[in-house]
Amino acid sequence: MTEADLRFYDASMKWTSEPVDCKVFVGTNSQEVKEAGFKLVR
Repeated sequence: MTEADLRFYDASMKWTSEPVDCKVFVGTNSQEVKEAGFKLVR
């Protein structure tokens, strides 16, 4: 995954990204999940 994968159009319709802390949850139900995280910085 790259920074470009997390870009979006902001309120000014500029294609951009912002610094963010993300958590990702993967599992077959809400009680049995694996968790990972990443940080997008500029």
